[in-house]
Amino acid sequence: MNREGFFLGETTLKIVVAIISILILVVLLAGLYNTFSSKNSLEKAQASLNRLSDSIVSVSRFGESQSYVLTEPQGWFLTYFNANQPVSCEQDSCICICKSQDKCDSVGVCNKVSRALVLENPIAINPTEINFEDDGDSIKITEKKNE
Repeated sequence: MNREGFFLGETTLKIVVAIISILILVVLLAGLYNTFSSKNSLEKAQASLNRLSDSIVSVSRFGESQSYVLTEPQGWFLTYFNANQPVSCEQDSCICICKSQDKCDSVGVCNKVSRALVLENPIAINPTEINFEDDGDSIKITEKKNE
């Protein structure tokens, strides 16, 4: 009987099992990271949206223009829905920070607004400076362009 050949097969089997175990651990860790990373982005979006909503209330109350720098979550979009989306707005107007420009139901946060807003296009968050201006009937939200 060839003991060297048997030893080689046994060692190879141990190495294959170790590699498969390491790959399973890597996949599990990647899944955990994505879960917490996505949740962290939603928390950042909600915090930014709360501060943004406070600015809207302040402009509405005092009628003065204001600026706000929207910093997080980067790569997401500030959007405004006028009673047509998403489901969380329950047919009310709302301002949202969403991962997508078009839809906010799956990944995004929204706050209902009592005053009409004008936001012509979604604004990408890079960080981005935003201006609020009271037009009487509505509050106009624009992205401040660097000159």
